[in-house]
Amino acid sequence: MNFVFGVAMQSRAIVSSFRTGEKLIPKEVVHGVGYIFGLSHCKNYCVMQFSNSVMEAIAKPDILCEKCEKNLQCIKTFFNYATIYVKCQMRLK
Repeated sequence: MNFVFGVAMQSRAIVSSFRTGEKLIPKEVVHGVGYIFGLSHCKNYCVMQFSNSVMEAIAKPDILCEKCEKNLQCIKTFFNYATIYVKCQMRLK
């Protein structure tokens, strides 16, 4: 890892504008939140692309590719079902 824009783990993310300036913050926030929701680096033209420099971060888009969008929908569906299951279990007690 040569160039760090931020760090994301579990349910938290930190994004820094120290090296990038404020113009890249929205893009890096979306990238960090993608990690929080279970996405990983992507090789498609996607905000989840790995960036090893400011130029690479500028070049990547600010949206998810179709594959990551579908993965995010799967994750969302899983959490919706898990939440429903937990609520049902609580009612049965």
